[in-house]
Amino acid sequence: MVHHRRACNAFAWEQVEGLLAGRPYQLRVRAANARGPGAWSEPAATATAPAPPPAPAPPTFGNRTVASVRARWDLPEDDNGSAVNRYRCRALLVFEYVGTHKPGH
Repeated sequence: MVHHRRACNAFAWEQVEGLLAGRPYQLRVRAANARGPGAWSEPAATATAPAPPPAPAPPTFGNRTVASVRARWDLPEDDNGSAVNRYRCRALLVFEYVGTHKPGH
């Protein structure tokens, strides 16, 4: 975790980085001076913001007809703090061009 410390006359803050998306955390703070650190505060609960889910595994196929296939995929291992509520499939037509080439032209 990377910490960025800031202090003002009335308050202090610290940016705690390297946390996981959409996860609950408890944070505690303590002050220190030339004589050493003081006691830790009571913990306070917070959470990081959710993020989009990672990509699912590549699909596998079954139930092929002349105009359709059934796609199946494993769910992402993590939802990054927000439940997955939809999937979108995209079918791309792949074609091969076979042409003729005459040497010298």
